[in-house]
Amino acid sequence: FIYTINMNWSKSGALKGWAEYFERHKQWPLAAAIYNRAIQIKPAADHHYSALGENLLNQVSTASGQDAQREFFTQADRVLQIGSSLSPLTPRFPALQGGLHSTWAQTESDAGERQSLGRRALEFYELAAALDPGNFELQNDMAKVELAVFGDYDEAHRRLLHAARLYTGSFRTYGLLGDLFFRKASASQGPTLKETLLRTAITNYQHAVTLAGTNDALSAFR
Repeated sequence: FIYTINMNWSKSGALKGWAEYFERHKQWPLAAAIYNRAIQIKPAADHHYSALGENLLNQVSTASGQDAQREFFTQADRVLQIGSSLSPLTPRFPALQGGLHSTWAQTESDAGERQSLGRRALEFYELAAALDPGNFELQNDMAKVELAVFGDYDEAHRRLLHAARLYTGSFRTYGLLGDLFFRKASASQGPTLKETLLRTAITNYQHAVTLAGTNDALSAFR
């Protein structure tokens, strides 16, 4: 019995290594098939579900058409739900589910569905933040949803300030602050206010680049 357990762990671990190899070469479907086999061997290993969920999310960009994308989102959501049920106190799964619904919302053409998915993303991120309250990246992630899905500048600003309080060295936080003020400037009518907001955006972008140490840092926010 013990020998069988050890063999199962050995096989599932080796399969994970092969799956990661194929993922590095962008062979997502083959890697997904290997993760599924690893799950068959060791169905209680939660890390296989997180890996498969992320794999399916990566396949969204390869799908042609919104229906095909929705299928990958749905499959990934189902896989991550199973993983979450295995480790309900692990923040990794609600964080991944938040990312899934955030990405899904931003690809959705129907406005009502887009907002529904955005709300689900925030719910998952809030759950992850409750399990890991010191995680500044979750605040960044929620701010991005507020900006990209709801256009709520005030709530996004509040979350980014919270992220900055949790960790002052996050270039992503300041890049997103730059995005926020740039969007506010674009929506502003008064030339004086617009100039002030643009200057604030530039200041935050410059600080993000300084923290990241490269001009390529801004590519994370566009």
